[in-house]
Amino acid sequence: MQKMIDEPMEIIDIFGALKESREEGRVEGREQERLETVLNMLADKVPDEEIIKYTRITADELEGLKKEL
Repeated sequence: MQKMIDEPMEIIDIFGALKESREEGRVEGREQERLETVLNMLADKVPDEEIIKYTRITADELEGLKKEL
């Protein structure tokens, strides 16, 4: 009898984990897209102030990316 009671909780936990995983994937995807936008803007020689304004990257993050290029 205990097994039947535990199974619905396990299903709820699985659905919760799937939902959380999807959200994490979305966040990672948005971050990747933002990074690509920054790199494209750098390639087009967009001024740092505009990159920061439109992508909401910090000045420190931008400098770090420039060093990696």
